[in-house]
Amino acid sequence: MRRKTSAPSVTPPILWTPQKAKNAMGFLGRVMDDIRTVALDQTATQLRLQRLGEQKGRADRNLLLGRKALEDDLEQSKSMGRQLMDEAMDLGLHPIDPVQGIAALPCMTTEGLGFLVIDRFAEEPLVGWRLAKDPPGILRELKNGDSEAAGDLAQLEAKPTGKTKEPPEGTSPQAA
Repeated sequence: MRRKTSAPSVTPPILWTPQKAKNAMGFLGRVMDDIRTVALDQTATQLRLQRLGEQKGRADRNLLLGRKALEDDLEQSKSMGRQLMDEAMDLGLHPIDPVQGIAALPCMTTEGLGFLVIDRFAEEPLVGWRLAKDPPGILRELKNGDSEAAGDLAQLEAKPTGKTKEPPEGTSPQAA
């Protein structure tokens, strides 16, 4: 007799519309803020660890205990970051630059898969959209009709506005 095995369930990705994104912006903003806080904490802890490692001379007991505490804090922060990233991915939220508050939500357009772009610190957080196949830096404008479309985001036409979002100095252009 053959034993039945259950195949792992594959959940389809969550596809967002501009209206759904606007309605969920409060919750999505809190998730993005939590991810940003953890990322900043990790950076600060790594910097303190680096500075401790650069101190000259023999390490005393307090320095060793301080280093161990920072290493524990960093590990806890990384664990929290993984949990938050899992939560974000379950929602379909893809943090691009957590510190700058930039994230993307998958959507369907007439040209195929696209992403709604969120800038947490912009006056209107839903700043535009882009196609998955677009080169880095392309950001298309959301028109009023697009943001009010309740269901079918496939209405978004893939016509570039000519706007490109340049990455800040010192960052790679792949981040946008």
